[in-house]
Amino acid sequence: MSRESKLVKNTFIITVGKICTQLITFFLLPLYTAVLSTEEYGTVDLLNILVSLLLPVVTFQIEQAIFRYLIEVREKEEEKKKIISTSFFTVSFNILIYLILFGISYKFINNEYKVFLATNVVVYIYASLFLQIARGLGDNKKYALGSFLSAFTTIIFNILFLVVIKLGVSRNATG
Repeated sequence: MSRESKLVKNTFIITVGKICTQLITFFLLPLYTAVLSTEEYGTVDLLNILVSLLLPVVTFQIEQAIFRYLIEVREKEEEKKKIISTSFFTVSFNILIYLILFGISYKFINNEYKVFLATNVVVYIYASLFLQIARGLGDNKKYALGSFLSAFTTIIFNILFLVVIKLGVSRNATG
């Protein structure tokens, strides 16, 4: 395979992966507006925005750095292991600090969805970490597949909980 065709193929694979994660809100918008009230949609949107704002604060964008450093050491097995384990430990430590601070401020947060917020932040951090590791290792197919599975499960669970079970934005879910 020529270098140019390999570049085109990898660019296409990464584009598919990025589209899956970036456009999920766009794909879910018609479902949200059809099923949720204005207040419920506002709550969902606020939680999504808060998650987006907390991710870089909690992680210090370490998962982006992992991608960059792994590109440089793709041929060095020992270096790859060191970068992956260090980043996993650092991100996990940051999450622990986040959860401790969240636990301390829990009583002062006046939002019935605060546990959903904390959980979403942790899940999104690990998902992003694993996706960037796959991408940094040059495994674009796993990156795209992981992005697609993440988007697909999000859509399926939204349909399941909002349309099938008709859960909506449940009240008093977190105490």
